[in-house]
Amino acid sequence: MTGRIPSHFIDELIDRANIAEVIGSRIELKRSGKEFKACCPFHGEKTPSFYVQPAKQFYHCFGCGANGNVVGFLMEHDHLSFVEAIEELAGKMGITVPREDSGMPERPKPSASLYERMELCVAHYQTSLAADERAKGYLDARGISPKMIERFGIGYAVEGYDSLDQLIAPNPTIREDLVKTGMLIRGDRGTYPRFRDRIMVPIRDRRGRCIGFGGRILDQGEPKYLNSPETEIFHKSHELFGLHEARQHSRKLDSLVVVEGYMDVVALHQYGITNVVATLGTATTEDHLRILFKQVSSIIFCFDGDRAGRDAAWKALNNTLPLLEDGRDVRFLFLPDGEDPDSFVRDVGMLGFMDTLDSAASLDRFFIEQLSAEVGTGSIASRARIANNAKPLVEKLPTGVYRTLLESKLAELVGLSTSKPNQRRTPRPAPAAPKPLGRVSYLIASLLKHPAQSAQLSALPESIQGAALFNALLAAMQSMDLPDRQSALANFIGSDDFAMLQKIEERGQSHMIDEEEAALKASEEAYKRIMAEFNKQQFPADMLRKSTKDLSESERAALRKRYQTQ
Repeated sequence: MTGRIPSHFIDELIDRANIAEVIGSRIELKRSGKEFKACCPFHGEKTPSFYVQPAKQFYHCFGCGANGNVVGFLMEHDHLSFVEAIEELAGKMGITVPREDSGMPERPKPSASLYERMELCVAHYQTSLAADERAKGYLDARGISPKMIERFGIGYAVEGYDSLDQLIAPNPTIREDLVKTGMLIRGDRGTYPRFRDRIMVPIRDRRGRCIGFGGRILDQGEPKYLNSPETEIFHKSHELFGLHEARQHSRKLDSLVVVEGYMDVVALHQYGITNVVATLGTATTEDHLRILFKQVSSIIFCFDGDRAGRDAAWKALNNTLPLLEDGRDVRFLFLPDGEDPDSFVRDVGMLGFMDTLDSAASLDRFFIEQLSAEVGTGSIASRARIANNAKPLVEKLPTGVYRTLLESKLAELVGLSTSKPNQRRTPRPAPAAPKPLGRVSYLIASLLKHPAQSAQLSALPESIQGAALFNALLAAMQSMDLPDRQSALANFIGSDDFAMLQKIEERGQSHMIDEEEAALKASEEAYKRIMAEFNKQQFPADMLRKSTKDLSESERAALRKRYQTQ
């Protein structure tokens, strides 16, 4: 469905969700009072700094700063888009996601039964593989281990036109679903299986659902590789084989290697290289790249070193340019002639392959080498052709530092100057001086750095600006046997006060004293000055002009307190 998800539904869904249950199904949580804590799934750590607060429907990591609600966690942890995260959460809760009318024609949502039928096929092909010595012998000869067979759910489609009949027998409606998913082909004499006598590799979407298959023929024959056709649930230009498996193996991907075949992905996994995906025999599209850049900021394209491989790389580069924002890195690796990732990793092993990845050419290097190879750089005319050929490509790049640097590099290559005469540079404004830290803010920052101070300090009058936040933090620490920063801050997760505490702590870094005793003395002095200023404001000028004998007892007591705190 194409309409917008109503905002009130999203709010209600988040309120109804059990954030601890959702996060606990993905990482191990341990109860800590009213909260739960765990080692953060978004950065490596040995001491838990990741807190979940069910009452506030919020999570926060004190180590890396990751925070948000249950939808944000699903997006970050499962690498889902916002809509996918909403659908995932609603599906687990048995709720249908409503849509508002957008005026656009609706695309029918695939029936859940289609995904169920595909899983039936996965199990059926796995059973067939277990019973067929020839198919098992083929995989063994290819060096594919039982562990990889299990990880990717590899199976075998037997020869014969009735190989799927046993799936259909219990329920005739299954036949129509198998036709819709491309597993059966409808002919003049009925239906027959698309895949016969082939090793079957399930193709899964980002949520782990089987949406198609890749079939590799065992003996000689054409086509050697056969993929599922375009269906309601499978769109080649939008899917990347191995992305689900890569995310299952590593929660935080730094980079992804893009290869051309799914057997290359399987082989690389077997050698310990799991951050790899394949484009299922199609050219790399902008949709593929958008999916990739949602996962990582660094991509390495791995192609055969022949002419076809370089042509495929050039197409990938062209599709990459509009998406190459600052901070994104794209490189190109060309394997030796006659090698593909499958054969190459078996020759050089994991470390050898990783070393080769490190030598991959940067996009700008491949870009310039390819342009130079086409026309050469020996004459003014050839350099002019490079400039003309490069111009429409560079214009595809988003405006930014990368584009500016590439233009400078091209200008240097063809002998053009990028400077403009008589161009005056506008001087940059001087950075604003940091805002000074007030005394109450200093107390808060010092308390966060040295929580043991909480035993020596007292609450401030609530009418003092910032006192309410200081008092709340002080009370949180004084309620603990052994006060600590993280546990105290956990009381504020999900509130505006939490952001303010973080801001004060950050601003106070340069003002803090490391030595604990000296820090306490500084805090006590700040506290006295705050109270002295406060007491001054409590005395009207006419009272201060009175002689002591004219003061009431309460005024005398207030005056004594004032001078005791100065």
